[in-house]
Amino acid sequence: MPAVLAADFVAAQTEHSDLAEGLYLKDEAEGAVIGRYKYVRADFLQAIEASDGHWQDWPILANVLAAGVDIFAPLDACPQDPLHHGEGLHTRMVVEALVGLPAWRNMPPDDRALLFWAACLHDIGKPATTKEEGGRITSRGHSRVGA
Repeated sequence: MPAVLAADFVAAQTEHSDLAEGLYLKDEAEGAVIGRYKYVRADFLQAIEASDGHWQDWPILANVLAAGVDIFAPLDACPQDPLHHGEGLHTRMVVEALVGLPAWRNMPPDDRALLFWAACLHDIGKPATTKEEGGRITSRGHSRVGA
């Protein structure tokens, strides 16, 4: 059963921003974790350091995505122009191809994590910008709205 926290404690310890705290990556190969990476915003770290108490003294609460949440679903549903990406599920294919490369596995962990997230997020702006124009599918401006 998860711990229950007092509302005033939670409010005092909460960083009130609409921005994500950062990115977390767990790198796995053949069912084993081979690396964990967390990139945290500098101002988030400052808020934590200025908070009351040490995080190790706080109760442990579950930190998982809700059942059925798929961060790639909006990209999977986003149509792609067959001239450029007729293969479908483009981002998944890019990520799967990347992690299958021996050169990627042999990179230093920080470089590997950076390249992994670049592959994951390279088209993240497409769902917001994709439209049909002149019988073609276009995502003009997706790099400006993406990561």
